[in-house]
Amino acid sequence: MSRQTNFKEFVKVNFEHEISNPGVWPDNITGLPVYRKLKRYSETSYGAAMIYRVLQDNKKTLKHNRALFKVRYDDGLTGITPQGGLNFILLTKNFPNSRP
Repeated sequence: MSRQTNFKEFVKVNFEHEISNPGVWPDNITGLPVYRKLKRYSETSYGAAMIYRVLQDNKKTLKHNRALFKVRYDDGLTGITPQGGLNFILLTKNFPNSRP
């Protein structure tokens, strides 16, 4: 699969889209600087490998009925800084230009 196809699948499956949860991406995510930075990252050799590994892990995770890795978004209004946990990362609108 191409890097672009993998990135689209990564966004579809791993970005937090649920409306009821905090950390949800807005409807027009493609206009956000953080989205564009992740897209550029996915086109590098290392970024493409990371995206591929997440997609492969998705298959195992679903097979074992576990929670998928999620990429969450914060618009910066809450004061939350970029952070990561066991199965998520939370990015702010100006990531990576903000302090983790």
